[in-house]
Amino acid sequence: MILCRQVRYTTHMYTVSQFAKRVGVVVKTLQRWDRQGILKARRTITNRRYYTDEELAKALQLSREDRNDQSAQDQAPSDA
Repeated sequence: MILCRQVRYTTHMYTVSQFAKRVGVVVKTLQRWDRQGILKARRTITNRRYYTDEELAKALQLSREDRNDQSAQDQAPSDA
């Protein structure tokens, strides 16, 4: 007889503002990423956006890439 133990995984739910603070971006950036399909938000029954730890891992990677792109643009010589 094989006994299986159920493992419960706790998934955190973050509001858009909580998530934005954790990731280090503004709410408008998250809304843009959602519209563009870059990082889709989940929706509640009442159609409010929310995020989980799974999206947090993706967003942290995106915010790093976004910051790297911005710093590269800032350092690029301008044509005058």
